[in-house]
Amino acid sequence: MWCSPDKLCTFENLCYHPDSRQFLFVLSEQSILQGLSRSEFNQLELASVRGHNRMFMNLIFVSAVNEVLIGATFKNENLFVIHTFKRDNIMHAIHDDLLPIFSTYQRLCGGDIEPCINKYRLTFVNDPNPGPYANLYQIFSKRDVLLLSEYNQDSPICFKEVRIGLVRSSLWFDYGFTGVQGRIANPTITGKDLRLFRDFILSAGNLVPVKSSNGGCVVFVKRTASRRIVNEDYVKETIINSMKLLGQKFVCLVEVDLLKDRSELILSAVYKSDMLVGMHGAGMALAAFLPTGAAVLEMFPFAIDPVNVSPIMAMCDLRDVGLHYVYWRNLNRSSSIPPATTDPLGGGIQHLPPQRQAEILHLEKVDAVPCCHDPAYLYYMFQDTVVGNDFDRTVSRAFKMLAEFYIDDFVFDSYETVKRLWLMPGPVFNIACRCHDDKSIDISWADPLNSAEFDSLDYEVSAVVGDDVVYSGTVQDTQLKLHTTDCHNLKLWICAKDTGGKLKSKDVFYECKLV
Repeated sequence: MWCSPDKLCTFENLCYHPDSRQFLFVLSEQSILQGLSRSEFNQLELASVRGHNRMFMNLIFVSAVNEVLIGATFKNENLFVIHTFKRDNIMHAIHDDLLPIFSTYQRLCGGDIEPCINKYRLTFVNDPNPGPYANLYQIFSKRDVLLLSEYNQDSPICFKEVRIGLVRSSLWFDYGFTGVQGRIANPTITGKDLRLFRDFILSAGNLVPVKSSNGGCVVFVKRTASRRIVNEDYVKETIINSMKLLGQKFVCLVEVDLLKDRSELILSAVYKSDMLVGMHGAGMALAAFLPTGAAVLEMFPFAIDPVNVSPIMAMCDLRDVGLHYVYWRNLNRSSSIPPATTDPLGGGIQHLPPQRQAEILHLEKVDAVPCCHDPAYLYYMFQDTVVGNDFDRTVSRAFKMLAEFYIDDFVFDSYETVKRLWLMPGPVFNIACRCHDDKSIDISWADPLNSAEFDSLDYEVSAVVGDDVVYSGTVQDTQLKLHTTDCHNLKLWICAKDTGGKLKSKDVFYECKLV
């Protein structure tokens, strides 16, 4: 077993016991266990979601002579094992499974994920139901996705290699298992990462459509089970009228239903569109497949604060995403229809004491809450909504954003952003010293190799002889004359920095050792 510091682990000859649903590490005198302490082996996670106690690897150690291994079979297969979070939910499928798999394969296979797809058989430890998005998971495995629950034998199955662990650098939203839900602070994923993922999924799934030259459509995400828009016709009519007012000759509104439509048709429709509109919910995660420059219009029930609950707002705020985000929020309590169910998980509050029910009914805004059973949050989140006349202003703002977007400006700004983040002066080199009889020293060095990237550079120089600092200052040239009573064993530290800025190279140390 070999584990990286972030607990991405490789096992050789790991066994799985179907009856107990446990993995067996067979100990022998040849066993190698690196990167994991004894106290950490029960903390190996099979999912990207932090803090969920059902996502840990069920791993035990057994000796090679343990009778539990009697009848064990060996399969010459390499598995990539994960515990999916909620693969029947497109938001969780994208954010918590597919994108982390993509990012993990990028790391394991050096940016080219095809070798990982060819090598590893994607394997699920949970839920025997493949789910409605099985075709998207299948993209990451050349062989059919393996469901460990399909094994019904009593004896263990051992595999040549098992990989576990998902990188979390692709995440941007926290569901609140260890605190309140909300966006992750300082996420590292960027718009470019999302576009690479989008383009890979569309290409690998043969879903890349030809975009219409007449302009894109607006995709409306329909909800039929909960959090419904009561006056859907008004919403769609408002969108169409806005398109006509803008003078679009080609007026196109496509309605998609996640419960009925095939995922490949939905993704193709979204990628061809200019805007995605819908009530807050899993379907709005389809925004990850919008083309650059498109808009997202997300709608929210009364008392629900988009800043606290929307992964899509958080996604659109990521660096370099290239999507426009606007939201409409119901501010009129009378335009809300409470959940009809008495089920607490569906928003029912009848089980609560009367005083707590009254408190919930008088709330104007639900604060950020932990997952997943806050009754006020569920009560308002599952309300149906009658959309008001102010919706047309939100639609107009979204179309205005579309009209003001220019792809060439975005590409230029994206490149400039990358330069600001990563471009810094390189180290100086070819440092030379020359001592003169008058006890002066000429010091020179070469500009950094990337000096042409900056308008001008300064150089911070420190010079020490023994314990004495003979010079410490900033110069604009690549040479310096020092006067000292000792020309011997001069120690130098030279750093390049952009003039007037804060970008610095690393210090270069040089010892003159003049004779």
